[in-house]
Amino acid sequence: MTTTYEMVASAGVPDEYRVEGIDHDREGVVYVAIFSGPEAEQRAREYARLKNSALGQFRYTAGGAGGRT
Repeated sequence: MTTTYEMVASAGVPDEYRVEGIDHDREGVVYVAIFSGPEAEQRAREYARLKNSALGQFRYTAGGAGGRT
């Protein structure tokens, strides 16, 4: 299974970040984990790093695969 994870700042929601996992083998299915509150950005960044560790990549984007979920 080829899934890549990226951290995305939630549009219009301060201090909320999403980690979107895009499953490229399943027609672009997107899995979302939402982080909010104290240190949300740091927690989301670490989660994405852990999920991508086998892939050796990390991406941060201001947009994302979809809107706020």
